[in-house]
Amino acid sequence: MEAEKEKRLAPRIEFHLDVVIRGLKGIKHVNNFSVGGVFIQTDLSSSLKRGDKIELVTRLPLEKRIMLIKAQVAHVTGKGVGVQFLDVHGPCVQAIQSNFEGFKATIHLPAPKAHSPSSVNRPKGLAFF
Repeated sequence: MEAEKEKRLAPRIEFHLDVVIRGLKGIKHVNNFSVGGVFIQTDLSSSLKRGDKIELVTRLPLEKRIMLIKAQVAHVTGKGVGVQFLDVHGPCVQAIQSNFEGFKATIHLPAPKAHSPSSVNRPKGLAFF
């Protein structure tokens, strides 16, 4: 699976948050979050395509104010859209970073992939179960 390189610039954490995509009806649900973007579950993903610029309206848990975040659709799946934040400055970037850092400490990040037992050099005669 070397051909499938990770394209994300920042790690993501499982994170649940309500969000509105301006121009689309209803409240959508974020299910993972990074300092660079989010994945939004939506059955309206067919109305969005890669490269579309959108605006997200939300309130991060550690913030008092509602935020308007510009983003660009990075990928579309049958379950939703992955978006990358755009033009994030000042208090908005500080809010995103502080929420990510605050919640990252409470959520286990995926462990690095371990070598498969057959690829590990170990002394003969030792068995691992």
